[in-house]
Amino acid sequence: MTYDAHGLLNDMQAEVNSLLTDVLSVRDTDINALSLQPANNRWNVQQILEHLNAYNRYYLPAVAQQLPAAQKVQGAVSFRPGWLGDYFTRSMYSQVKTTGKVVNQMSAMKSYTPPAGLDTTTVLTEFIAGEQELSGILQQMAHIDMSSRKIPVTLSRFIRINIGDAMRFLVAHQVRHHQQIKNTLSEVGFSA
Repeated sequence: MTYDAHGLLNDMQAEVNSLLTDVLSVRDTDINALSLQPANNRWNVQQILEHLNAYNRYYLPAVAQQLPAAQKVQGAVSFRPGWLGDYFTRSMYSQVKTTGKVVNQMSAMKSYTPPAGLDTTTVLTEFIAGEQELSGILQQMAHIDMSSRKIPVTLSRFIRINIGDAMRFLVAHQVRHHQQIKNTLSEVGFSA
């Protein structure tokens, strides 16, 4: 499948804005709701955000480092995902986009599994800064060929995907966890 690059970037930007708006709404209404555990062995919102922070810590600098060397473009541009990047992105979305449910449960890698008892303010501050940085990177990507540079994925330094796929994966991962945040808040009885 081929995408209109600008439309794709706008869609990703909208997803980032939606997640950030919802998190800020919870913060401004009842920050304590972020640390309420829905059940034993289940992440609270604070842990979900820290998990997203960990992925931002990896992908945002990796992509940002490639932007200056990426091929510049002007006007209408298309983006064709690589097969592996598209597979990773589709596995994240699952049926979240169509049904609002996370169907295929996945376990996070140990290095991306956050501990309980984190400082909520620290986690939130990093998350907000990360989302702002992500938004800026998406804006910069409107002027480059998103297939022209590659970065390694978190699973293995030997597996590389193009930076367009890396951003699609990162945003799809956030969409998946945005739904998890909504579900978790509902389970702990939070209502805005």
